[in-house]
Amino acid sequence: MTFRELFCSQIKAENKKGSGTASSYISALNFLDEILRRTPVCGVDKFWGLDSADAVHELYQFALKNQKVEGSVFLDGTHPPSYGRGGYYSAALMS
Repeated sequence: MTFRELFCSQIKAENKKGSGTASSYISALNFLDEILRRTPVCGVDKFWGLDSADAVHELYQFALKNQKVEGSVFLDGTHPPSYGRGGYYSAALMS
């Protein structure tokens, strides 16, 4: 089972019935993967497939500081701005 499959399975199992948290976090990480493939940050060029907790933590710190900044890789008009402004990238990385 891949990291992506394991994460999705685990977060769905932990999701409260009727909550959209799991699907929002999965979407945020899918968007993050697309962002990194287009514009690598912190030396990372994709999210799915990472095998380092340190790299995830570094991305978390980067997202925390930049996800709400207009014009950043998170708010460049490519993905729904609510994911950056709402802090979904950092929350999903923290999960």
